[in-house]
Amino acid sequence: MFRFRSGFIFLVLLSTFALATDNKRPVNIILLIGDGMGLNYVAASYISHDNDPYKRFSVIGLSNTCSADNLITDSAAGATALATGYKTKNKYISLDDHKNQMETILHAAKDKNYKTGIVVTSSITHATPAAFFAHVDSRYLENEIAEQLTDFEIDVVIGGGERFFLPRIDGGKRDDHLNLINKIKDNGYDYFNEIDSLKISKTRNNFYALLAGEGLPEAADRDYTLGELTGIAINSLKNDSTGFFLMVEGSQIDWGGHDNNKEAALNELKDFNTAINAALDFAVKDGNT
Repeated sequence: MFRFRSGFIFLVLLSTFALATDNKRPVNIILLIGDGMGLNYVAASYISHDNDPYKRFSVIGLSNTCSADNLITDSAAGATALATGYKTKNKYISLDDHKNQMETILHAAKDKNYKTGIVVTSSITHATPAAFFAHVDSRYLENEIAEQLTDFEIDVVIGGGERFFLPRIDGGKRDDHLNLINKIKDNGYDYFNEIDSLKISKTRNNFYALLAGEGLPEAADRDYTLGELTGIAINSLKNDSTGFFLMVEGSQIDWGGHDNNKEAALNELKDFNTAINAALDFAVKDGNT
């Protein structure tokens, strides 16, 4: 099904394929978020493409996840509502409006021994992904968000944002001289900073792939899709019998909207659709997602 809030479309792949046949609860969950999207984007996609992925969904749900202090929400408060189930103030990341930490679905999944992953086209420290693992009172504390991510035992990370993990002397944005890339490697992760090595890797280890200094290149300027990145993440996570939780964000749909750039927004939407298809194709084949 997919649900809408002001600023987001999110799609939860709770596969009806398995449920319809044996009434077993699926073990894998894939949450896809189209940042900045509304139902108008879905309509534009639906009428523009013969094989549009939204035609593959049979259930529609609506959810109001505006911020606790404002009808017009930002990505931090909106993503916090998705990640925790509770509303908060704009700019807060998985803190309630009294600055108490709230458990996220990623933490809950890890507590149940699920494998976990995040795939985004923004910096991995951007507001939406951050709400799933971090707790800060400003979405702009990306250095702190990066450090909190390296303290969380996530299995797969794909996105941009390498500069927030490196000290300024190494071309990063950190003034504390910490090199979190070294910390990632010391924690036993494989590390990739360019797409070709990620594509050809046969690693079975947990890994980080920070493929740009901040956000990834726009969809029109990339020779790979969000769908390909989603497939790489799924292939790494699917081998665990316990199950997995994966969040995928089409982050830059929102940026095209901010710029009132129809071409950019629709290009990013088309790129996000590749991720929807990759997730749905896996769910159909797997029957337990």
